[in-house]
Amino acid sequence: MNMTSDCAEAAAECCCGRLDFDYNIATMRYSDTWKVGRKMMDQSLRANSIRSFRPMLITKTHDFLRHILQEPERFRDHLQQYVLQLILH
Repeated sequence: MNMTSDCAEAAAECCCGRLDFDYNIATMRYSDTWKVGRKMMDQSLRANSIRSFRPMLITKTHDFLRHILQEPERFRDHLQQYVLQLILH
């Protein structure tokens, strides 16, 4: 399994309420998977990288809020979709 599908699976499990600490970078043992995850986090969390995500964050947040206003009874579904969109972007 590659790192992208590992991350997608971990995100899906977290959003569904089934926490799997094998994918938590803070609790993982040092390994090739940890090194790849750490490198991805480092590159993604640099100031220049974060600034490039701002337009997407604003758009996705507006979509999320609009969905809540339209169907407040589906809040959990909207939240899950919002989080997955942010993680998988």
